[in-house]
Amino acid sequence: MQYTDVIKAMESEPAMPEKIPSLGPTQKALEDLQFYESSLGKNILSHPDKVIVVTGTNGKGSTCAALEALFLAAGESVGLYTSPHLIDYTERIRWNGQDISHEDFVQAYETVKEKTKQLSHFETLTMMAVVHFMKQKKVDRLIFEVGIGGLWDASNAIPHGVAVLTTIGLDHKQFLGNTLCEVAENKLGIVPSNGKIFHFPFPPDINPIVKDVQTRKQGTWLACEPFPHILNTKHLEPQWVLLTPWGSAPLNMPGLRAVQNISLALRVVENLTSHMENHFQALLSSLESIRWPGRMEKFMIDGKSIYLSGDHNPEGVQSLLEILKNYKYKRVLALVGIGQDKDISGILDPLLQLDKLSLYLTKTPFKGGPIELYGKYLNQSKFAHENGLTVLQQALQDADAEDMILVTGSLYLVGQIRQYLLSR
Repeated sequence: MQYTDVIKAMESEPAMPEKIPSLGPTQKALEDLQFYESSLGKNILSHPDKVIVVTGTNGKGSTCAALEALFLAAGESVGLYTSPHLIDYTERIRWNGQDISHEDFVQAYETVKEKTKQLSHFETLTMMAVVHFMKQKKVDRLIFEVGIGGLWDASNAIPHGVAVLTTIGLDHKQFLGNTLCEVAENKLGIVPSNGKIFHFPFPPDINPIVKDVQTRKQGTWLACEPFPHILNTKHLEPQWVLLTPWGSAPLNMPGLRAVQNISLALRVVENLTSHMENHFQALLSSLESIRWPGRMEKFMIDGKSIYLSGDHNPEGVQSLLEILKNYKYKRVLALVGIGQDKDISGILDPLLQLDKLSLYLTKTPFKGGPIELYGKYLNQSKFAHENGLTVLQQALQDADAEDMILVTGSLYLVGQIRQYLLSR
C-alpha cells in the first residue's frame, strides 16, 4: 500500500470503538501482535516505569513534548505517541524526536491490519505506535498521550507503571460526563496499581474520588506545584523563565500553562531518572528548544503577525487570555473555528471580553457544523465564512502591521491554517 492509500483506509474506519466502554479490542490486539512475548513487552513488564501514560483536560501534549525533550537530554531512547496531528498523521508517532516515516507508517498499519481485528481508528493508531516501538533495538522510555478521558482509552491498555495528570476540567462531555467528578473518575482510570502518579494539585471538589482511587490503587502520589518563574519582556516576544533548584531555564513555550506543564515534566524526570544530576545543564537547555506546533506559534506573512493557538475549551481560552496580556499589539483579529460538540459560548464569551478584538468566524475542518451554529455570535463577528482560508485572507486584508491575527478554537483549524502558512 501507499501512504495515501493507508490514510484513506484509516479515515473510513469508525472513530470510536464499537463497544463503549471497552479495552477488550486493544487488549486482544496486544496479544495478537505478540507484544507480551516480544523483548519490549518483557522489558516493560519487568520495568513498568519505562511507560508513562499522560492524561488531563489541557496541557497533555505540551507535557508530553517536555517529557520527550528532557528524557532525550538525559541520554535515553524515547518513543512518543500523541494526538491529534496538525498536518500529517506521522506527527503522532515519534522515535527519539523524529516523526515516523511514511514507509514505517505503512508497514505498521499493514502489520496491525494483518494480525488484529475490529479496531477503531484511534485503537489502530495506538497499536501502530506499539508496533513501531517494538522494532527499536533499545527502548528506555515510552510516553503515551491519552486521546479522550483515560479509563477506556486505548493507551490505558498498554502496561504502565507511571501516570501523569495535568489539569482536570470539563470537556468531551458526551463521553466523560457533565460533572467534574465524572470527568475525574474517568481520567484517574489510568492510575496503575502500586505505580507512580504525578499530578497537579487536584480541585477540592474531586477529593472523594481521588481518595477512593488512592485507597484502591495505592502507589506513590506526588502533587507537583509549579516552580517559581520570572517574565522576561526585554525581547520582541515575552519569554517565561523557570527558576528551578538546578538553575534558571528560559522556556520556548509561553504562559503560566507552560510553567505548570514543564514543572510537572521536570518533577517526573527528577523522580524517574537516577542519574539526573549528571545532566542538569543539558536538561535545562533542552527546555528552550522544545517545539510544540500550534501553541502560540508565530508566522509572518506579508508583514502581518499570525499566531496559532489551538485552545478548544473554556479552560484553554482562559490560559490564552493570560498569555495575551503580555503581548504588544494594537488589535487582535481572532479567527475562530469551534467543533459543534464543544462549548461555543464558553469559548467565545471570554474572547469577546478582550479589548480591541475583532471576531472572524469559520467552520473547523473536523466536527465543524454549519456556520449558522454560531447563532448570535454571527452578529458580533466582523466576517464569517465556512472556508477558513477565505477568512484568513480577509483578516490579512484588514490587519495592520501592529495587529495580531490569532487563530484559535480548534487544533484542526490550526492544522489547516498551518499547512497553508508553511506552503507560503
